[in-house]
Amino acid sequence: ESNHLLMMILDGICDPLIILDRNMGILMMNRAAEIYADRAASQCLGQKCHKIFKSMSRPCAGCCVGQVFGSGRKKQYERPGLMNPDLLERITVYPIQEKGYHNWAAIIRVSDITLEQQMKNELIQADKMISLGVLVSGMAHEINNPNHLIMSNAPLLIDAWECSVPILDRYFEKNGDFSLGGLPYSRMREDVPELFRGIIEGSVRIQRIVKDLKDYARQESVAMDQTVNLNHVVKNAVRLTRKLIDGK
Repeated sequence: ESNHLLMMILDGICDPLIILDRNMGILMMNRAAEIYADRAASQCLGQKCHKIFKSMSRPCAGCCVGQVFGSGRKKQYERPGLMNPDLLERITVYPIQEKGYHNWAAIIRVSDITLEQQMKNELIQADKMISLGVLVSGMAHEINNPNHLIMSNAPLLIDAWECSVPILDRYFEKNGDFSLGGLPYSRMREDVPELFRGIIEGSVRIQRIVKDLKDYARQESVAMDQTVNLNHVVKNAVRLTRKLIDGK
């Protein structure tokens, strides 16, 4: 009855449990361990652990069962899945002791932590994104300051150029073409307005992208009963991801 109760308890544990003697012989396995090994416990009892699971004559690389027998202390480590390398397993080895006796057996517990590790990685990534949002918010402020200078000074330069054009035109009519900024004035007269237009458009684009980044990084609670302009949302998203979209 005690043995039956013990097996009921062991089988109720969803992690594979294997009890080994000092010679790595299997003394007991729960139902989860049978499924893990893909064979019945009756076929494994008395056999070497490494022989059953890996068909090896020696203990598996990294096996710490011998250390547990020597120290009498629990050991724990992680490894790729023994039966499925795509999984990640946490191996915990517990010594079994009797008062007044040396360590005579050890329990090996195999825990599949693949999902746990994935969730941990996702949490780390989420923390990175939060930190990135804070960083982006600060950088956006720093970018805005020089961009405001560009936006406020560019119109003054445009006005100065437009005021200079009549004077330059008269000089051109009297003296013919001349060099301005290393290029002929006849060409610069057409190009400079385009250059100024490009500066203004680029500055406005920077302002818009920075605003989108600040809006994205802002942490606040928003009521979900508001009217939403989906076109506006999509356009903002496209602006932020334009380079990725163009690459596809």
